[in-house]
Amino acid sequence: MQKFSAIFILLFFLSACASDTGGNRNLQTAQLEIEGMVCQMGCAKAIENKLSQTEGVRDVKVSFKEGRAYVAYETATTSPTQIARTVENIGGGGKYKAVILSTSTTPENTVTETENRKVQDMTPQMSLPHFPTVFEALLGFGKRLR
Repeated sequence: MQKFSAIFILLFFLSACASDTGGNRNLQTAQLEIEGMVCQMGCAKAIENKLSQTEGVRDVKVSFKEGRAYVAYETATTSPTQIARTVENIGGGGKYKAVILSTSTTPENTVTETENRKVQDMTPQMSLPHFPTVFEALLGFGKRLR
């Protein structure tokens, strides 16, 4: 049973650390002006969280100070109009107004370096765990259960 648990935990770590190798194909960015935000932690974070859960949205950065959202999205899955509609429907609708200011793509159809930097701050960085340490911890945990 302990070996099964150790294998299960190891497989969980490996699958949790898998990365999308699809690249940035068909990825564009949209810049939206958002009216109705009254605070950074409530409004801007709520918009950021809602958009990050939207299918096809890869990266989101909402700036309360600028009153703007920078959204990297997959063109095959969503559009700037759908993204703006999602913002306007937060909290039952009527709270925010989203206006599409611009959309852009590079000739290679990927996000430009400048646009990528705008959304890079909130992108989680993951790395594989140090496996010898994980194994030692699992073995030590198993010994303590005996």
